[in-house]
Amino acid sequence: MSLDDAFANFEIDEPEQKVNKWCLPEEYQASIHDDGWFFKDGAEKFTSDPRELDYFRAMYYLRNRDYPAAFEAIQEWRKNCHHKGFFLVQVIDSLLRVALKDPDTSKELIDALFTEFQSIVTIPGDQLQLWDSEMKICLRFSTSSQRFLQCSILLVTVSPFLPDLWLNFTKWREAIGPNLHACALTRAILLTKYQLEQGMGQGFAKKKLECDIIKWSTQLELLPEEQRQRAAEEMALSRDRQFLAKQEEADHSAKAPAHDCRNKSAVFFTDQMCVEAVESFSQRYSWMLMGCVL
Repeated sequence: MSLDDAFANFEIDEPEQKVNKWCLPEEYQASIHDDGWFFKDGAEKFTSDPRELDYFRAMYYLRNRDYPAAFEAIQEWRKNCHHKGFFLVQVIDSLLRVALKDPDTSKELIDALFTEFQSIVTIPGDQLQLWDSEMKICLRFSTSSQRFLQCSILLVTVSPFLPDLWLNFTKWREAIGPNLHACALTRAILLTKYQLEQGMGQGFAKKKLECDIIKWSTQLELLPEEQRQRAAEEMALSRDRQFLAKQEEADHSAKAPAHDCRNKSAVFFTDQMCVEAVESFSQRYSWMLMGCVL
């Protein structure tokens, strides 16, 4: 056999490529999804993955504040999807959050969900969710004002830019010292003003930030003037080395190339690191935490 015969003159048969057939305008039929379409018989044909229906149902119940039904739908979603790893964390977190919204959920069930959640958290982002959930559990059942404050401190230590995290300190009035409320409100106002200065809010989002400042300022005005002035000094952003360091880090990340990872500073806290973070925060904000038990 010659080379020409063996290699067929180097003519290579290529497999036929599948050609996408585009739908013509006159052939298009819209899928009209009425409110609650995912409850109807035959809804499976309107989604590429029937398991999504459990998710849609859960979100529907949650939007309508039917928390028991939402909890059951998420349970069904979990059973049908056989979640592992990251997805399992999200499902357990969703179950825990819905359970916390339902005033009739027992402490035993919430504790069991939290224990399961705690056992599978392995990355920094999920650890933030864990602290947030633990803080809400302490708040709901008034179990430990000390742990409530510790979780609140850990959250603002990792994410000092978020006003809502500072406002967590004001949610358990009986557990906080005389200065904590004024300091938390002051820092939330300063951070929101900073966001507006940086152009972070546009349109209705900007209006929301402006309304928040007015609301928190009104609450702050109810406190003694001397306390307000001291809080303004203590919580000034220009004096906060941690905030300035985080700001520089954020500015650097924003300028990083697209291929560069922007989560290099994210750290999973060990128990010892949590203790050290709380101690460092309490030293830096000693006047703010005066009278608080940590």
